[in-house]
Amino acid sequence: MDHIQKSTRQLSVNVWNVLLLAALLHKSPGPGALLMKHFPAFVTAYRESLAASSSVTLGIVNAAANINHCYASVKLWLLLERMLSQVPDGNTPIPKVMPFVIWNDLWSPFSDLITAYEADVSRGQNTVCATVNSPTAHSN
Repeated sequence: MDHIQKSTRQLSVNVWNVLLLAALLHKSPGPGALLMKHFPAFVTAYRESLAASSSVTLGIVNAAANINHCYASVKLWLLLERMLSQVPDGNTPIPKVMPFVIWNDLWSPFSDLITAYEADVSRGQNTVCATVNSPTAHSN
């Protein structure tokens, strides 16, 4: 199990999104339930991707792509949670607070990055010096 946890930390947001899409399209809730167990590992990759999006060296096109993939991730995780919470046989117990956990863990850093971009644009700058990967910076 430790090997799985280490390898999931190394996945990019793009790969997570593909896995989420596959789980959403699967007839069985099993793949989605397995992904949901690894949500904390995804949050790490997500925050790292957003942090890279704020880097001047990444470039505007790559930063925009990262931001789009992260935005899609928020939607995909919420869709997965909704799908799993509606499983009729109850074999995939999803805590009732999971949508709030997903929202708080993913939306806060995303919103912070967008706010930083908006502030830079209003000042006529095209770079962002935001820190979005600090888990203590987001307490909603």
